[in-house]
Amino acid sequence: MFQNNLFENYTGADATIEIVTMLIVAFALGYLLRWLQNRFWGCEHCAESELEAELSRVRNVAQTQTVEPIMEPVVIVPTGIKKNDLKIVEGIGPKIEEVLHNAGINTWDQLAQSSKDELVGILAGAGDGFHMHDPATWAEQAMMADENKWEELERFQDFLNGGINPKQ
Repeated sequence: MFQNNLFENYTGADATIEIVTMLIVAFALGYLLRWLQNRFWGCEHCAESELEAELSRVRNVAQTQTVEPIMEPVVIVPTGIKKNDLKIVEGIGPKIEEVLHNAGINTWDQLAQSSKDELVGILAGAGDGFHMHDPATWAEQAMMADENKWEELERFQDFLNGGINPKQ
């Protein structure tokens, strides 16, 4: 069945050439199979590389473009407080609020822009029952309310004594 002289002329150089040839063919087949696998079924490493490339592209776009808001920011007023309710300012009650409204001060922003002297003049013009009130902190409180700094306003009002700064 087997011939005894099959390997008689088979030398070391022939074996080396066959081994190198088989290694080259095996490498080529492995490379081809890996390429086919990546091409048709994907691979985790390739997917990570694609994801990193996409993230890099998005970062570059985000850094070069400016985004303008679609609408004005929504002002969130704490529960129980009506927007532009001047009575949230410590020292202003319903009657003083009515006096301020009659003088054209209807919003927190308008009150924040008013000077102490202006407010003293408005109170003096409203009659004898109003001249005793000190509006020194009203503009500051109104500005905090207008800027939605509710925690800061609360701390400031806790510091005040009847709407008056005890350090002044």
